[in-house]
Amino acid sequence: MGKEKCKEKTEKRKGEGKEAGLDTCAQEAWSMKQESVSDFFQVDDETMLFCGMAIGYKDPNALINQLKSERRPLEEWATFIK
Repeated sequence: MGKEKCKEKTEKRKGEGKEAGLDTCAQEAWSMKQESVSDFFQVDDETMLFCGMAIGYKDPNALINQLKSERRPLEEWATFIK
């Protein structure tokens, strides 16, 4: 499955989670740790787990959920073509 299809399916699952009253968190960083994830799931060398998703109930009072990371302004790294 290509990256765009993966993103499409991830967004669909996030929406389904919200509809069920759950929170979701996409875990795309797994693609950088594919060996350990592949070992855990016992997949062949031709298969790569590109992303995963945490699903559950967010605790809005938990300190970790107050974290807001700094982001570069969109105009510094993106170009929109009309």
